[in-house]
Amino acid sequence: MENIEVAWLFSEMADLLELKGENPYKVKAYRKAAQILKKVPDDLEILKQKNKLNTIEGIGAGLAEKIKEILETGQMQELNLLRKEIPAGLRDILSISGVGPKLARTFWQKLNITSLAELEAAAKSKKLRELPHVGPRTELNIKREIQILRSMGREIPLTIAIPLLDSLINSLKLQKNIIKIIPVGSMRRKRDAVGDLDLLIVSDNPSKTIDFIEKLPEFREKLEGSYNYCSFLVGNGVKVDAWFVSPEQYPLAKFYLTGNKDHVRKVFMLLKQKGYTCRDYHLFKQGDYVFLTGEEQIYELAGMPFIAPELRENKGEIEAALSGHLPDLVATKDVLGDLHIHSNYSDGINSIEELVGRAIKKGYQYIAICDHSKSLGIANGLNVDKLIEQNAEIKRINDRLKDFTVLSGVEVDILADGKLDYPDEVLAKLDLVVASIHSGFKQSKEKMTERIISAMRNKHVDIIGHPTGRIIGRRPAYEIDLDKLFITARETGTILEINSSLDRLDLKDEYVRKAKEMNISLAINTDAHDLAGLDKMVFGVATARRGWLTKQDVVNTLPVKKLLKKLAKNN
Repeated sequence: MENIEVAWLFSEMADLLELKGENPYKVKAYRKAAQILKKVPDDLEILKQKNKLNTIEGIGAGLAEKIKEILETGQMQELNLLRKEIPAGLRDILSISGVGPKLARTFWQKLNITSLAELEAAAKSKKLRELPHVGPRTELNIKREIQILRSMGREIPLTIAIPLLDSLINSLKLQKNIIKIIPVGSMRRKRDAVGDLDLLIVSDNPSKTIDFIEKLPEFREKLEGSYNYCSFLVGNGVKVDAWFVSPEQYPLAKFYLTGNKDHVRKVFMLLKQKGYTCRDYHLFKQGDYVFLTGEEQIYELAGMPFIAPELRENKGEIEAALSGHLPDLVATKDVLGDLHIHSNYSDGINSIEELVGRAIKKGYQYIAICDHSKSLGIANGLNVDKLIEQNAEIKRINDRLKDFTVLSGVEVDILADGKLDYPDEVLAKLDLVVASIHSGFKQSKEKMTERIISAMRNKHVDIIGHPTGRIIGRRPAYEIDLDKLFITARETGTILEINSSLDRLDLKDEYVRKAKEMNISLAINTDAHDLAGLDKMVFGVATARRGWLTKQDVVNTLPVKKLLKKLAKNN
């Protein structure tokens, strides 16, 4: 048994003890011990044989005996008893982000909640918010995540997939036989939702790695497997496919498993025309083995430049590569600022000063503070006086800053009749106006289209935020005439947003490409409501890349003076 496996059992022990309400010092001891065991450089089996388990710093005699028990029997009797005592459904509840053992115990003890179904019912009936340390926001987040889990069919939203994948990879990196591990398939191509999780693992002993996988905390059930493949379920039923290869097989396996199938098939046809054959993730020419150093070499041998994973959808990228017309895709490093950020003036968590500090650390030159307007009461929307107060603070901050600019902005609501939530004289005083819909989603296609077009025709509106209104896994896009919207955006110079929030990614990639083809400017924004939200820019950039965007297509790759000049020109 590997050190990390013992650490996992200690972590589970700590969770179950905390769920039961045991002595906090005992819980803390197991949790601390789990962290220590993850970092112990020596093999625990060898330390046991030498009778030196109690020499591990931070591990007392009692815990050393528990480690010995695990190493000798593969289990821990006290943990087995706790597993029987604690309702199994509580461990499913722990899979909800933001719900730790202490909160799960509160649900159990106060409301007798022992399953996701019971938790969902309590959230819908607004009973959770009556508990200590559980407000409406926490209750809403819990309800939303359970709804996503319930609605998951063949496609898994990235809000679920990414945390699961990160957890899996971080756990697997600790296995001694694993040399390299990367996501492949639709995750590597950065699709906005995935069918399952695909992993490519370079291992010098796949059998041991598969045994290790079956002991992962995330592991639920093995579906099928062979000497170089394992399919299993994790978390709340998400399927994972893992392929195991040697270092020599890695480049071709990485290309093949990234997909998509039609893209791979076309490249293989080109290779075949040039005398190459592929077998078991190895490349041959006229029977001679061809040593590959990376994916770039595969494309070079096929007679074209490297094609980024985001473009590999068989939508003209191979033809563009062969003719020398591949776009030079926008990259995260090209983005100089974020034009849609919320502060604690409305429903954001952080102050403007804190947001500026994080933005400067990210290398940005500017940000736009765009809090909600007055009609969005649920988000603590700003009345005119509060907006004026905020603008005064922004001016004071700008007076102190050097080589960084905070733009005064707002995310103004587009009301049901197409009017904006602030009068023109208020909007005219701002550097930037993002107009968005947050209500009245069920209007007819004609009314919804005219509503957004009306906002576009207002000379003070610079950007349409999350233009189609979709919430991935929870709410479809509005019924709108996108052709009309795009034509109006081109006529008025209105910028369309790529919202980087994982549950939006709106505009979606296919619409982004259409906007590019119509010469419509786009902005990649995070719609961040806290500091961590600023880091979501990478997902918006991935969507932009899938839409074939270059740096020149994205307005917030411009330096601030050129950006302000463009905004003034549009108005």
